[in-house]
Amino acid sequence: MASRKVKPGGFKDGNLPQGKFNRKKPISKAQKEEERNRRKKLPGYLLDEHKTMPMTISHVSDKGTVDNSSEEAITEATASSEGRDQVQNSKKDGSNEDEILYKGLKIRIRKLDDQFSKEVSTFSWIKLCNNLKLLAVDVRTAVAESKRSNESQNGLTMDLVNSLFLLIQHSLQSGPLKGSKPGYFKRSSPRVNGFVYGKYLPGLFGETIECSDYCFSENQSKAIKSWFKRVQVQCQKKQQSIKRLSK
Repeated sequence: MASRKVKPGGFKDGNLPQGKFNRKKPISKAQKEEERNRRKKLPGYLLDEHKTMPMTISHVSDKGTVDNSSEEAITEATASSEGRDQVQNSKKDGSNEDEILYKGLKIRIRKLDDQFSKEVSTFSWIKLCNNLKLLAVDVRTAVAESKRSNESQNGLTMDLVNSLFLLIQHSLQSGPLKGSKPGYFKRSSPRVNGFVYGKYLPGLFGETIECSDYCFSENQSKAIKSWFKRVQVQCQKKQQSIKRLSK
């Protein structure tokens, strides 16, 4: 009986069958000993990071964007560790509690801003916006405390408020809203516009978009209200088109 000819190219799915040539080789005792000696030479904090930080797994959506959900957890863990270092250094320098609080909030703002700079999917972008809302609550509380206390921290407060405004502006020109201008909603999906109109901006500033709690400047408050009006117009147009189609 003639042998069957197999066309070259192998398996199309890339999953080769288990065979003697692609079988996973066992780790030898010498390799285990070498790895054990290498880990002994590592500093202690590196070993702690390997134990606590999760593995990075990237998910690719249908649109080709990358969802690095575990990278966000790693960044948050790094930010918290840097925040603890900043607090310890501030205590050694004799800084007061307000300065330590502001430094911690600035670190969180910077790390969140770095995450918005990455190419993220719509789902990850919404998660980052929800994290920003939680951060804004802490900033609003710090601003309220600064109003009740002395005026010596006004410089730090204004710097913190400006950083928060720039972060909100960046969030509205990243992810599905990526572009040169913030708050451009004509090309974004109804899901994104509905989230910004119904949950994101009202979650930050209330249903009436009141910015006084954050001590934003007049121009900053106008910009935030203009973003809300733009997304409101797009959502209303979408509702009108749906009504016309339903008739």
